[in-house]
Amino acid sequence: MRIALLTTEPLIQTWFAQQYPEVNVYRQVVEEVLEAECLIIMVWYKVMDEYVQILNLWEKYFRLRLGSKKLVVMGWARSTASNYLTISHMPALDAQWLKNTKRVRAGRDQGPSYPTLIDPDIVPTLRKVLHSHGKRPFKKVLNQAQVSLRPLERAIAENQHREYVFGLKETALVIDHMRRAKQIWDERKAYFSLMPQYPELQKFEEIWDTWENLHQYFHKPESKLSQQLQRYQSKVLQDIVRLYEMEKPVKR
Repeated sequence: MRIALLTTEPLIQTWFAQQYPEVNVYRQVVEEVLEAECLIIMVWYKVMDEYVQILNLWEKYFRLRLGSKKLVVMGWARSTASNYLTISHMPALDAQWLKNTKRVRAGRDQGPSYPTLIDPDIVPTLRKVLHSHGKRPFKKVLNQAQVSLRPLERAIAENQHREYVFGLKETALVIDHMRRAKQIWDERKAYFSLMPQYPELQKFEEIWDTWENLHQYFHKPESKLSQQLQRYQSKVLQDIVRLYEMEKPVKR
């Protein structure tokens, strides 16, 4: 696979299926998207009831992690930017076009250029959801769940019966934190699905299933759920926070 397109618009999907069958089209990010030599993204994406642009999100990820690949923006306006496709004047997306498209990390004076996008950047929204100090962001809620899980896991290790384990005061806290985490995930999954890290972020669903099996059926996981949460936070969420510098104060 050489070229991938990320779009949530059914008309664009149908158009590409008919006119550009050589391009693999995706509604959300999967591993194959990251393996493509060239990724085409849209100038905007409608998520929930707002329009956002994801160029800054992907350009930084490619520049720092996948600099040898190519990132192209597609939209309706005309532009002289090097890595841009105008829908009304589409070229053949063949080997020659791909060769002429600039790699993300091609040097200070030879790198790609992109059009100025008018829709809000998705990164500040992700910052609020993942890391802000506001209304219980995802990372904070998972950390609270991790801490509250430890007394339950000690009781399980001691072979305490179910009634004892779920009678602990910490159990109510875990239930609340995990329910809140699932609510955040469900509400913001459409945003997460546009991120380069979505395949890793999706592992939360496995963690949720593990929790459900423990909570509903008292099925004890092979590895402690608190350890799974710790790995998820450190290897997935913290990596995102650092990559996009979400820990830095927001400029007013």
